[in-house]
Amino acid sequence: MLLARADCTIAASLDEPSILQDGFYYCYEEGHPGIPRVTFNSPLVPPGSSFASLQVALGIHSATAWILDEVRMLIEAAYAMPSKPLPQELGRLQTAASRVHDGISRLPPSAPGCSSTGPSSDNETSGEGGAPEPLSLLPSYPDFTSSARSSASPPPAVPAVAAPSLELDPLYAAVRLAAMLYAKAVATLQPLGEVCSEADALSVLTASWRIPLARWRDMSGILVWIMVSILPTVHRRAGHAGISAKVHTRFAKSILQCGWMQMSLENWAACHGSMQRVLWFQRWLRKAARSDG
Repeated sequence: MLLARADCTIAASLDEPSILQDGFYYCYEEGHPGIPRVTFNSPLVPPGSSFASLQVALGIHSATAWILDEVRMLIEAAYAMPSKPLPQELGRLQTAASRVHDGISRLPPSAPGCSSTGPSSDNETSGEGGAPEPLSLLPSYPDFTSSARSSASPPPAVPAVAAPSLELDPLYAAVRLAAMLYAKAVATLQPLGEVCSEADALSVLTASWRIPLARWRDMSGILVWIMVSILPTVHRRAGHAGISAKVHTRFAKSILQCGWMQMSLENWAACHGSMQRVLWFQRWLRKAARSDG
């Protein structure tokens, strides 16, 4: 199990084929794997209960649940594609991905109904207007609005928020940014490392770093999904644009390894399924990019 986890972490970081998964056959099965915890749930695992129905169990914002369900639907549509899809089939999937990206990008940087205390434009700094100070983890405070944002109102499908909070929800911010990267990758048929810029990666890291440690264990599947979206970028671009190999790359890899370790100790089948889906999604994007090119 240790070798399989390490192999998948390396493959996900490099966005390259896995040695153990693609090089030779191995098999490990538990006699009684048990029922996977809801905390292992993510858009990259086979669909079960919707995130909307798990909102209370996971303690997530209703808008966060909506985003996760939208991306899961998109990934499942890609997974259902034939090995050699017709151009029109890929075209329909790309159109759907563009709509998902557009819908998510229209959402505010902080959860709907919440008032962010962070900077609202590139001209604002972290030391003005009561905004939070930059984290020691990052060289600067990336703007959560670095990705495309429209002034239009959110799509009507987004659930309304009954109890607004005055605090920034860092999980919502991280999920929103990561979801746009996944949708953009499918819409453009490009690997995640190509669509995720250094600024995007730093923005996701900033939001992720603000999630209280006490909540990490309760959403390991979501955190793994978030880190997969930026891992190729922070691995390849270490030493450029403020990305540190000792800080940012190591942090992203640690989240991935810790998440998969927790899964494997409690339910190897769930861990193996999560790793397989990550490798499959990266492989599918690489193949789609070659075919499209």
